[in-house]
Amino acid sequence: MSTTKAGSQKWVTVALLIAIAGILAGGYWLRRKWEREREKDYTFVEIRTFQGPLGWGYDILQDKKLYIHQDIIPVFPGRHGFRTKEEALTIGKKVLEKIRRQQLPDITSEELKEAGIDTIKISNP
Repeated sequence: MSTTKAGSQKWVTVALLIAIAGILAGGYWLRRKWEREREKDYTFVEIRTFQGPLGWGYDILQDKKLYIHQDIIPVFPGRHGFRTKEEALTIGKKVLEKIRRQQLPDITSEELKEAGIDTIKISNP
């Protein structure tokens, strides 16, 4: 009779250890899932200006990877860079704002005018 009781206690102990291991594994899995979802919510975005052969431009990097490289003024005929670093940064910020609002990251000639970028002076240096 005592062997049955000892055998029964042994199985209870094994079942309890398996349950604890299952709970720990499930907790670990849930934590990793939560961390992966959280990583998707946060991305590091950076705007960098640069001076190229045509003038100033900007890059938009997402998690240190190049997302947009703009070395010319968009929508403007011909290949002209921005005259100043500030102009490039202003339009880069506008593009980033559109991306955050889940809009197409295009710039209109009206937006260039609103930003104070005089396209007439650019076309006639």
